[in-house]
Order: sequence, then C-alpha cells, then structure tokens
Amino acid sequence: MHFFNAAVLCAECCDHLDCRREPFTVVFVATHPAGTSAYLYTSEADAWSEPTSAPHAAFLIEMERGAHVRNALYFVISGITGPRILKYDLGTREMTVIHPPPMSKSNQRIVIMTAEGGGLGCLTIKRSRLHLWLWEADPKGDMGWTLSRVIDHKTLVPEGKFARSFGAVGFADGGGMVYLGTKNGFYVADLKSMHFRKAEGVNGLDEIIPYISFYTPAFSVASTGEDPRVDA
Repeated sequence: MHFFNAAVLCAECCDHLDCRREPFTVVFVATHPAGTSAYLYTSEADAWSEPTSAPHAAFLIEMERGAHVRNALYFVISGITGPRILKYDLGTREMTVIHPPPMSKSNQRIVIMTAEGGGLGCLTIKRSRLHLWLWEADPKGDMGWTLSRVIDHKTLVPEGKFARSFGAVGFADGGGMVYLGTKNGFYVADLKSMHFRKAEGVNGLDEIIPYISFYTPAFSVASTGEDPRVDA
C-alpha cells in the first residue's frame, strides 16, 4: 500500500462520550499500483473483510480527515489532473469518484466536511476568500456542487495574514469550525457565530487533530459539550 487513510465508526448510535465498550467498525482505504482497495473491520467479528477494489490507480489517497455523511465515507484523493473525492458506501462497499467544485489554479486543496442537513460539503480557498460548497441535487435530480457561502478570511483573521494551511469540521446541524494556519499563528472560527479565537502555542503549519470530547479511563466522562477543541 502506497498511500492510505482510515476511519473509526460506532456500529450503533450513542452519545460518543464513552464508546469504548460499544461495537465499532474500521474502514481502511489505500491506493496501490493496481488501483484502490478498501477493507472493513468489525469488532464483533474481530475480522477484516475481503477487499473491495476499484481501478483508480491514477490517484493517491491523502492523509486528510475524511467525512462521514449518512451511509458513506468520503476521502480526498489527488492525481495529475487535481484532487477528487472518493466515496465509500458503507452498505454496498462500493467506491466511486466525485469531481470537486470549481477551484483556484493557485490553490488546489479541498477540505470535505458534513454540511447543513447532514449532506456532503467542502471548503476551498480562492485568493483571500473561503468558498463553502454543498453536494446536492438540482431541479432535474442530478447531483452537483452548489456554492452556499463566500467568506473573506480577513473576517476570521483580523490581521489579514495569508492562510498557509486550513481545514474544517462540519456538523449535521449546520454548525462547524474552520481552522486557519497563518504567518501570524493559528486561528479557529465558528461558522455559525463567526466568532474566532487564536490557538496559543500552535504554529501556523502544525498538524492538528480536532475533537469534541476526550475519554479518560479514570473518569466516566472527562468532558461534555459541543464546542470542538484543537490539539496540536
């Protein structure tokens, strides 16, 4: 396997505050010279499935956070012609490729997220503006990208420094967080309230892991609430 990504999912609905005793599944997706393969692990069976394969050999899967939308997982894959989105159906275990929305030639990065209403969304940057897109059906029933919001990143980062890296975490209720790494540090902004804060001690190029809650074995629940935190 040359490049891979993975996701851990609860097999049953819960509050996601103490999932360690609940059944879970792991989806492992990787690209190799022959194409792309996906494997599904279930904790109840304690076994990996036979691989599901697709002839997407021209793309390499990126180590970026995927998105869990309804009954599918989405990962970003890259190739000579630019990024694409790989969809893995949790029911059929089939993989398909989705073209991204219009993107800037100078910034080909795309961040996928759960959008308002529980659908698929993504975030791109063009010049100093953040473009939020929704994957939805048009009047004819054909799926495509619709531009939902355009935000000048200077609104989120008052100093107006150029964004060196960025990412997003979206929630089904329409909320979400955008995080921007800049020459002046690292910022986190709420998409609903448009309030922002600077993450002290985090460099603008640091790798980050967003999380909602953190489980400590010594306590039943270490933290609650819906405000994501950012860890470097």
